[in-house]
Amino acid sequence: MHKNLGWLTKFIPDVRLSPMDRRDFWIAFLLGIFSFFIIAFTINQPGLTWDEANFIPSSLSYLDWFHQLKSPDAFSPEIITKYWLPTREHPPLAKLLSALTILSFLKIAGLIASARLSTAFSFSFLLVLIYFLVRQFRGWQAGLFSSLSLFIMPRLFGHAHFASLDIPMSLMSVLVVFSFLRGINSRKWSLACGVFFGLALATKLNAFFLPFPLLIWAHLYHRKQYTHNLMSMIFIAPLIFLAIWPWLWVDTSQRLIEYLALKIQRSTIPVYYLGKTYAEGPPPWHYPFLMTAITIPSGLLLTILAGFAQGIKSSFKIPPVKDSTIPSESPSDHQKIGMLIIFSALFPLLLMSLPGVPKYDGVRLFLPAFPFLAILSGLGLEWLAAKASKLLPGKFPFRSTYLPLIIGLLFLGINAWPLATIRPYYLSYYNGLVGGVRGAKKLGLETTYWGDTLTKTVLDYLNKQPPETKVNFFPVGSNVVPLLKFSGKLKQDIEITSREKADFLVLNCRQGFFDKQLWRIYKEKTPVREASTFYKGVPLTAVYRLK
Repeated sequence: MHKNLGWLTKFIPDVRLSPMDRRDFWIAFLLGIFSFFIIAFTINQPGLTWDEANFIPSSLSYLDWFHQLKSPDAFSPEIITKYWLPTREHPPLAKLLSALTILSFLKIAGLIASARLSTAFSFSFLLVLIYFLVRQFRGWQAGLFSSLSLFIMPRLFGHAHFASLDIPMSLMSVLVVFSFLRGINSRKWSLACGVFFGLALATKLNAFFLPFPLLIWAHLYHRKQYTHNLMSMIFIAPLIFLAIWPWLWVDTSQRLIEYLALKIQRSTIPVYYLGKTYAEGPPPWHYPFLMTAITIPSGLLLTILAGFAQGIKSSFKIPPVKDSTIPSESPSDHQKIGMLIIFSALFPLLLMSLPGVPKYDGVRLFLPAFPFLAILSGLGLEWLAAKASKLLPGKFPFRSTYLPLIIGLLFLGINAWPLATIRPYYLSYYNGLVGGVRGAKKLGLETTYWGDTLTKTVLDYLNKQPPETKVNFFPVGSNVVPLLKFSGKLKQDIEITSREKADFLVLNCRQGFFDKQLWRIYKEKTPVREASTFYKGVPLTAVYRLK
């Protein structure tokens, strides 16, 4: 490490498996700053999503509890139950992070935007972490290409705008993998692995499955060296999980059972997939694989496949950590880090493909696979760019270093074009393999789902209507309209009513929720053009005048 950066080792011991210098930290710093300000600049453009409308009030309730800490009754069962009851079906960490940014930025950005900034921070940190993870075993160009590959995936970029659990869960997934890898040769990082796994459990239930690909990989390649990681995940993680969630401090065993029961007994959410509505059970096993393949820019699919091939065939040496208390392998042995990335990318998709596992909301439920797909993209792009630079005619003094970088950045720039054109309907992105959102509609795929296309365009039109205008929003999260009114984005005198009594129908074009009447309206009636949101001529939120 560069001598001026030695102070970092006090806070991030044994952070490297391969040497890094000042350039690496400048790249990581610029990645984080650039990505955060891009997200922050566009933070208000997507509409309020269903889950945000539940989680933001929870964040406010948590803040109210912290204000009660001066009271001797703050830790009483009644007070804890009162303030930690909302959205108890999900752990609190992501909502606590939103509470922190609400506390810090409410007066500057407003309620919804300030809550969303926590996810913007998480996404920026995720890009930085991906860079450092790749730098454990490959060069800085591969790290840069990996982070930028994730950044230009429209659906990931879209999720970075929402005060929800999915980007924080993706971040925690990478943190657990990073610390598990470091923990093979360092007990300090083994302890960190347990802490990060506990934080992941405190983010979303899906974290329970994180150890499976890690333990399979470790048992294949480091059978004698992963015990400390395993013990840390078993004994430290549950303590972190319980410490972060005051809801479980009261009637712990009963509430823990209730939490698990809420996840197991969830009702089926209808999904429109390949022209059929699955209302009684989840769509077929191939849903996660197809949705992944058609929602990543098609150029990146090529680099992901190249990275997949490189990960299988390549072996990477890892030097022993100097202060490790665990004996390292001999230099002739290799750690198959490429296989770890492949396992981490494939496992969420395989898990979601199992019979009976809920599958809905596009790629949202298996979003933690995407950072590792981005790493495979970065590895594949580094290899392809190096090959391409050697095929170009002429002599370049910088051929071995900067020509592959230029080729890689140009490739990423071309594949970033959809990100610029689809703004702000990022969650409606489909790639060229299916003909974009138009082709997806023809194939019978949901063109939107979460309410993010209910943008300022729609709200401004409704706010111009006379007092007591009757509006039916469908389908919509139960807390969306109340929070829009509370935050001032929708005027108070709009009357929310049934479809039969409404002057306007605001239709979220999530086809899985359509009944026969809505299908008829969607196919036959013309929405109010200036009030609705469209992309490539496809209605996403359609406003219909009913009277």
